[in-house]
Amino acid sequence: MVFSVKSFVPLLLAGATVANPVAKPAASRLRRHPSPATFTNNTGADTTAETIGTYTFPTWSGAFLDTTDVTSVTGTFTVPTPSLPDGGDSSTAYCGCAWVGIDGVTNFCSGGLMQAGVNWCIEDGVPSYSAWYEWWPAEAQQTYDDISVTAGDQITVTIDATSTTGGTATLENLSNGQSSTFTWTGESPALCEVTAEWIVEDFTVGDSPAPFANYGSVTFTGNSAVVGGNTVDLSNAYLANMVPSGSSSVVSLASVDGDDITCTYQ
Repeated sequence: MVFSVKSFVPLLLAGATVANPVAKPAASRLRRHPSPATFTNNTGADTTAETIGTYTFPTWSGAFLDTTDVTSVTGTFTVPTPSLPDGGDSSTAYCGCAWVGIDGVTNFCSGGLMQAGVNWCIEDGVPSYSAWYEWWPAEAQQTYDDISVTAGDQITVTIDATSTTGGTATLENLSNGQSSTFTWTGESPALCEVTAEWIVEDFTVGDSPAPFANYGSVTFTGNSAVVGGNTVDLSNAYLANMVPSGSSSVVSLASVDGDDITCTYQ
């Protein structure tokens, strides 16, 4: 599916880069595995581990928890100001997004992905932004029409799964006081409830990643997830660095400081 960047009518986002959930061993087992574990992204390609606990993905970076019974995830980030990458063409749209979700990366389970976040683009020197939610792959990305977003706004996203086939995506713009919640019921495919994610993504337009904007950096703060009924921190999180297909260079580097996750354009 294709959307017009200038009109910013967003369609499929997360399905282009995050896993079509397929399940996995428990995170603790992966950490002591003698050889690097792999996760599968939606293109069918395995990601690879740079070091124990750090993985590379072709179109996203950030952090994720790999566990069971994930029913909620939350995080706050500041919308960046996108700019052209070195050597970029000003007439080309360069984009990216940040989101929080459940079941973006899994193994052995074909299920849904529930998420919400903010897109950004820069074209002809003009930035554009959009707040959105999605249950992938059941629906195309939908916008929060009652929330406006611009650079510097502080955004909190909370994803709550009330069941494996329903839940809510709440996006709050703390800078202008706007907030909206979308509710799903009876969705298919169902969630597996096995991962939680905080991600900066190079989303897909049609069948290919959009030209990736220099976004500077995005830090997710106030991050937590509800696992097995208990609120957990990011002490067992995996890092994900973005290395585009066909490249050996990291273009978006992730780091964790306590429960804060920072993604930095390289």
